[in-house]
Amino acid sequence: MKHFTTLDKSIDYYWASPYSHPDKDVMEARYQEASDLAVEFIKEGFFLIEPIAMCHHKDQLPKGYDYWKTRDRRFIKKSDAVIVCLMDGWKESVGVTDEIYYAKELGKPVYGLDPKTLQVVVL
Repeated sequence: MKHFTTLDKSIDYYWASPYSHPDKDVMEARYQEASDLAVEFIKEGFFLIEPIAMCHHKDQLPKGYDYWKTRDRRFIKKSDAVIVCLMDGWKESVGVTDEIYYAKELGKPVYGLDPKTLQVVVL
C-alpha cells in the first residue's frame, strides 16, 4: 500500500464514493466524509471530479442510479483514473460498483483509498 500523495498529480481523477441510502442522515454523513477526504487530495494538488459534492444540495435532481449512470460515465470517460473512497457501503453501492466496472472496461486505473490511513491500493 502507498500513501495517496504518491499518485500522479498531473492527471484527472474521478472521485467515487457511496451516497444513496434510505436514511438521509447516512447520505449526509457519506457526503461529508467523501468531501472531507477530497479536500485532502485538493490541498496536495490533485484534480478531482467530485459528483457527490457537485450535486449533494440539489434535492430537485432525479433519484436512482439510472439518471446518474449516464452522467457519471461521461465524467469517468473524461478522467484518466478513478479513486474509490473505501468508506462504509462502497461494496454494496450500485453506483460505485458500476463506476469501477466502467472504468476498468475503458482500461482506466482504479484505486481504492482507505479513509482512515489514506493509503491507496489498486482495485
